[in-house]
Amino acid sequence: MQAPTLLQILLLSCLLAPGLAGATALTSVTIEPAHEPGEFNASASVRELATDRLIAAPRLAVRAGETREATVGVPQDGVSVRLEITIDATATRAGWRLEWRRADRLEAATEGSVTLARAEESGY
Repeated sequence: MQAPTLLQILLLSCLLAPGLAGATALTSVTIEPAHEPGEFNASASVRELATDRLIAAPRLAVRAGETREATVGVPQDGVSVRLEITIDATATRAGWRLEWRRADRLEAATEGSVTLARAEESGY
């Protein structure tokens, strides 16, 4: 089986979002190769299910063997959304954690890991 020329992993989960009238927010995390081997771009989106309103969309770049994080504040809702991505040194596994915080209190989180195709096998 040939590796795809563009690796895109879309992970969906539900994250309870207190403070949004008890609504549940839909989250997605995307991890895809950047232009240089061993570099990846990651992003997340958190949407309110009832209205499909985009609540937050943190983005970051991470290299193989690194862990990076990005936090986006949502002042009108008094919350922050934190995305953390880890790519292993061989660029074959990625781990992620998405957190919903109100002030310093963790309200909800979702996490997971995926197997990545090697960047050179994906044409990068």
